[in-house]
Amino acid sequence: MSVRLFVLGALLEGEAHGYELIEKGRRWGLETWTEISFSSIYHALRTMAAEGLLEERGLEREGGKPERKKYRITPRGRAAFASIMEKSAELPGSAKDSFYLVLAFLPRLGARKRAELLRRRGEVLRGQLEGLGAKLAFLDEHPEGGYWQSASVLLNQRRIEAELEWLGEQDAERG
Repeated sequence: MSVRLFVLGALLEGEAHGYELIEKGRRWGLETWTEISFSSIYHALRTMAAEGLLEERGLEREGGKPERKKYRITPRGRAAFASIMEKSAELPGSAKDSFYLVLAFLPRLGARKRAELLRRRGEVLRGQLEGLGAKLAFLDEHPEGGYWQSASVLLNQRRIEAELEWLGEQDAERG
């Protein structure tokens, strides 16, 4: 989902070919904070063009370099972008969470939509926190899993608490 989000979001800025998207990804340092491999960008372009989310805009050649297909986002692609933004905000977090990519594209949304997306992210995180609390209580009653099983739950709880605190700061600062 992350590669689709990146490609669609990047193409909201205008037409591009695959290599331009890879270069943008390198400038953003995508490989350090997402699960996107640069080779997956070309596959995503072909797949999303076949799905009608992108439109091929012809070939471009610079100097002696090979021809490159230019793509642009379609209205269906814009709708898919909005849907992926919403879904990604509700996914559980990880070190390379697609929500970080959502944050990079938040300026593409209106203020109300941004606030709604952040609010929904908070709701999902609070639900996860409740579930982790129940899991921790269960592990306390059944200690055969050992320290590290409980420690992994505690670490996840703290990560979620930190993100909830950060989300609260965004609400206060950004409205």
